Amino acid sequence: MIRLARVKDARPKRGPSQARQGQDAHRPLWRAGPHLSERDPKPFGFRTESESGPDEATTYHLFAVIREEPPRELALPFGDAIQNMRSALDHLVYELATPKARKSRNLQFPIFTDECKFKVRSPPMLKSIKGDERTLIERVQPYIATNVPSDDPLAVLHRLSNRDKHHLLVPMVAALGQPSTWVAWSDGDIRFTYIAKGPVEQDTKIVSFTATPEDPTANMKVTPSADLEIQVGGTGIIGYDIAATDLLDMLRYHVRHWVIGMWFDYGVMPGTVADLQGTQ
Repeated sequence: MIRLARVKDARPKRGPSQARQGQDAHRPLWRAGPHLSERDPKPFGFRTESESGPDEATTYHLFAVIREEPPRELALPFGDAIQNMRSALDHLVYELATPKARKSRNLQFPIFTDECKFKVRSPPMLKSIKGDERTLIERVQPYIATNVPSDDPLAVLHRLSNRDKHHLLVPMVAALGQPSTWVAWSDGDIRFTYIAKGPVEQDTKIVSFTATPEDPTANMKVTPSADLEIQVGGTGIIGYDIAATDLLDMLRYHVRHWVIGMWFDYGVMPGTVADLQGTQ
């Protein structure tokens, strides 16, 4: 789980020029916005089978029903949104650099999960950028910002951006596991025996559980539910699963508000893992 901390900062407030630079960096994100609201009804769900067992128990099995595979065309607006977010970060670095440094082809927003690689490879990317703005870029690096650098939103954005440049980001139907699985029941005891997680196909078993009535003479009612969502492969996320639209929302919020807005709009530096540990 990604843990973030807002910390007070003693640095002076940013001036009008820095505020304008932050606003300029938001522009590519405006183009990413429309893709996040283009959500069609999901053409998939589940069907239920049940079988009786001992002690009046009933075992339920839920299977994926996929009436239509996610169209590969979804990869195009998704990839476009990803590149717009990446461009917003690069545009920020461009705005912060001096006119002379802007001529460099190496100028870009660095994203590293390893501190040594950041120190060795980032200087050409941040040519002429100093002071608070350079500190900001250092503090949002995945290796220092979160407990699991590979799960940091910037690390995910970096992987998807690179993947989109060379391969089509393929959407897939996936089971979201325990967080999206629930059962409503009355007068019974529920025991889950199987919950799927990750990519699924038509008729893939996604949930199994057994319901045993507390009172055999009562009318036990069981209403199961399991959710399927469209995900995108190649995120490299280890600690959690997330639907494609939610992933875009998370990345866009992180770039717009955490990386850019917190300092340029409010004059507050984003927190790091060390900051969070220091407050505990």
